[in-house]
Amino acid sequence: MERLVEREEPLRGLQARLRRAASGRGGVVVVRGEPGIGKSALVSALLASVPAGGRSLLGRCDDLATPRPLGALREALGQEPAPSATGADVAAGLVEELRSAATGTPTLLVLEDVHWADQATLDAVTVLGRRAARLPLLLVLTLRPGELADGHPLPATLEGLAPATTMTVEPQPLSRSGVAALARAYGKADPGGEEARRVHVLSAGNPLYALELLAAGLDPAAPSLQHVVRGRVARLPPATRQALEVLALSPSWLPYPVLDRVHPEWASALEPAERHGLLRVARDGLGFHHELVRLVLASQTGLGRQRLLHRRLLSALEEAGAEATVLVHHAEVAVAHALPAVG
Repeated sequence: MERLVEREEPLRGLQARLRRAASGRGGVVVVRGEPGIGKSALVSALLASVPAGGRSLLGRCDDLATPRPLGALREALGQEPAPSATGADVAAGLVEELRSAATGTPTLLVLEDVHWADQATLDAVTVLGRRAARLPLLLVLTLRPGELADGHPLPATLEGLAPATTMTVEPQPLSRSGVAALARAYGKADPGGEEARRVHVLSAGNPLYALELLAAGLDPAAPSLQHVVRGRVARLPPATRQALEVLALSPSWLPYPVLDRVHPEWASALEPAERHGLLRVARDGLGFHHELVRLVLASQTGLGRQRLLHRRLLSALEEAGAEATVLVHHAEVAVAHALPAVG
């Protein structure tokens, strides 16, 4: 089982819902958050706490171009529905089974990554979610909000569930002391003082990023970290990745007037990145949510494009009256990239 750090309170809330389900008053829990924030660790701990006599069922939705019909439910239930069976049919069968279950024997059904679920699975979620209040069933759904494009059917499915029996949990980033506790829990060298501070700053409290940083000796150029970050941005549109390069080359937030000049199409180009939780949006500018992501993307930008973008940024920041230290940074990098290597 994955180790839990600073997740005790939401776990207690989930366990209380499971006890309530054991008495025949079930419900739905939606666990939402960015990749690596600890959704799976939380539901794994809940699965391990199902009482004797209860059932723990886990199914995962996959990121496929053509999702498998009812794939997650097939995995969870360990059965192959009839070829003509719909999501509503499969859910109705489970409802009938649960209605005859003995008192005190709850069923915990976890469907992970429902942002990749097919429509048949969402239909089953609708049927189960609307009837869970009178069943010994706790239905737990995990999702990444950033994966929900406009028109995605999942929000409508969730809105159709009964508010009184639906609970939303959003795991929060770790504190600096939480990062140190996570390192100890996973047998890493205990980061203290400056090291813990740097891991916390680079990861923004994301447990996955923090663990990868610790394993890589805090080197953002480590292949494991490059792989994690590339996987997160790979599905973004090319225009979005190009706009992210502009932000990545600035060690501080970029004011909107600077973005207007350097990359006029930034507003539409960066919308998918904002939706995926990669950006922090302020009243006066934009920056990365995770400094680690910025460093990795900057390191992956070719030197020729870096020189061009630094020159554009320098000009726009000069016009905006930026501080001298910021201007010097962009000037030094632009000049360094303009000169051939010596030696």
